Amino acid sequence: MTGYSIGQLAARTGAKVVTIRYYEKIELLEAPRRSRGGHRLYDGQAITRLNFIRRSRKLGLSLEAIADLIRLAETPDSPCDNADRIAKSQLRDIRTRMRELRAMERALSRILEEPCGGRARDCGILGILSPEQTN
Repeated sequence: MTGYSIGQLAARTGAKVVTIRYYEKIELLEAPRRSRGGHRLYDGQAITRLNFIRRSRKLGLSLEAIADLIRLAETPDSPCDNADRIAKSQLRDIRTRMRELRAMERALSRILEEPCGGRARDCGILGILSPEQTN
């Protein structure tokens, strides 16, 4: 039998072995055939699927959204409205997180503008973050 071992699959895709096993467990990646000795043997389709999953994760997509996209890809004649919905939702989430990050950046910049008295009891940062501080 020919095929890629789980270690070879990990090396070819940059995924960790534990991640590959997890993706199999949650059925994002099909369970591979087994060698006579019981070792997993992956085919080229597994590499393609794992690269798809990894690119999707880099875009911040949830595993649920990736599963939806995989199902869509497996039915090429179906409409791609669901793919558009997933992409638009992810873009909204990214934009929301970007606004939140900009707000955090402004807050931290303001905190750092406060002079520090040199001792923890006089530290503006600790004062602002203290549970007794109310805004």
